[in-house]
Amino acid sequence: MALRTFALRAFRPHPLLTIIALILVALTLKLAVWQFDRAEQKRALETAAVLALSATPVPLRQPQPVHPFQRAAVVGHYQPQQEILLDNRVYQRRAGYHVVTPFILAEGGAVMVQRGWIAGDGSRAIPDVPQPATVQMTVQGVFYTDEASAFRLSETPEQGTVRQYLNLQTYAEESGLALMSLVLIKEATADDLLTVTALRTDYKSNRSTIYAWQWLTFCLLTVVFYCLLAFRKK
Repeated sequence: MALRTFALRAFRPHPLLTIIALILVALTLKLAVWQFDRAEQKRALETAAVLALSATPVPLRQPQPVHPFQRAAVVGHYQPQQEILLDNRVYQRRAGYHVVTPFILAEGGAVMVQRGWIAGDGSRAIPDVPQPATVQMTVQGVFYTDEASAFRLSETPEQGTVRQYLNLQTYAEESGLALMSLVLIKEATADDLLTVTALRTDYKSNRSTIYAWQWLTFCLLTVVFYCLLAFRKK
């Protein structure tokens, strides 16, 4: 009976139905490709981060160029009077700040070091940040910054101790420091005064892959429903 009923129908899609189906297929395919591409990019970041953490720190001096996920050791001293706090940084579900302090290199120049995280008290008052020693020392870490994706209230350059994000070029002009092009994410040591957050190694590439397959599923369902609706009685 079902075959007989199907035989009495012909493939005669309505023009509007065809247009809608083509739009949905094109859109879902584009979104699937985009998510697959994002997954690949995230996997590359994950691999680079893991390799960076296992690499041997390389001594660096200004103006030696640096690149993201480069593990390095710098020699010099902190300059806490020009320290800034990056607001809206969450650690273990608590809101707080990333503490970023200029580190003056022994042979000239400087690098901004993300020393760690400190919790806020909910009152929006600037926390009392433990200050590092200003004697010459060696700091190890990984060069990186994900501040391009950080939460921003405005694109206008900020000033003051507490900021939403750090623009190194703008801050270099403001502070007069010859800064390296990336922030050094400090590695944890026994004498840390702050909560040192580990370099991010999970960029959730699997989640993007799942989203991509979901969009492909929507694309397939669009084709199936289009075919079912396109067969009409003769």
